[in-house]
Amino acid sequence: MILLEFEDWVRQRKKLVEGAGYECEIEKVIWEDSSGVRVHFDSDMIMSRLTVWDTSECHQIVIDAETEAILYVEDKHFEPSVDFDTEFCRFFNIMRIAPGRGGQTSGM
Repeated sequence: MILLEFEDWVRQRKKLVEGAGYECEIEKVIWEDSSGVRVHFDSDMIMSRLTVWDTSECHQIVIDAETEAILYVEDKHFEPSVDFDTEFCRFFNIMRIAPGRGGQTSGM
């Protein structure tokens, strides 16, 4: 259930992310006994990955594309009533995107 909710949430924000200069690619992933959805958000300056697993865990990473320095990394476990806008706020702030409902991009 969480994977479908996450994928719907990403699709609703895809135009916003692409409008901020990022390519957005969604893929299904399997690792050991878990399945998940990984989203790649890439621009000339930033490479980032957001992976949500069917176990309600997620992995977030933002990398500087030029230096390959890790700008942000965090692993989380979600509660059943997760608000993705709140959970991923810092992730998108580092990318300089405001993903909230009707959000706007911030200055890049």
